[in-house]
Amino acid sequence: MKKSLKLFVMAVLMLSAVACDQLEDLVVTKVPGVSNIDYKIKEPAGSEAFVKVQPVELVKPDSLGYKDHLRALQINSIAAQVLQYTGTESHIISDLKLYYAQEGTTAYTELGTIDTLDLYNLAVRESIVYVQFIDKERDEPILKEMILADKKVNFKLVGLNPSKKGIETTIRFRVDANLSVGLKN
Repeated sequence: MKKSLKLFVMAVLMLSAVACDQLEDLVVTKVPGVSNIDYKIKEPAGSEAFVKVQPVELVKPDSLGYKDHLRALQINSIAAQVLQYTGTESHIISDLKLYYAQEGTTAYTELGTIDTLDLYNLAVRESIVYVQFIDKERDEPILKEMILADKKVNFKLVGLNPSKKGIETTIRFRVDANLSVGLKN
């Protein structure tokens, strides 16, 4: 009995040692994260365009413990939603472009676009519209490096107001992403 117990304990210890050597290959997980970017837009009638900049921390505070083990950033989607809207039933803004840059710089890169945004219908129906990415494979590693360097990211929203009506609204962009974390390189 004692001999078989010793053999069992020894086998468990050997398996543990082997598992520790392979731990780097095994421990990788995806941590979901969502960042909201809210733009309050209040433009008088007659304005043809608007530009709004919003600094954002892309990593949720509870994910900061994973920073040393961050391996990749995968952006699943960016959705736009109109939260508050004051105006007419037929207000469309067009050619929305979403840019990003490290805070403190003006070297903005275009992340994505939305051709048209019907403020009234999106607000009433509580619908969302997805941003069409320009080059997601280029942008994900750049944003990952900004996260690793603890840099805030400025997101700039540029849009046209072809109807030239006054705008008073809040547009929320919801960035849905996964952080791949673990010991695996």
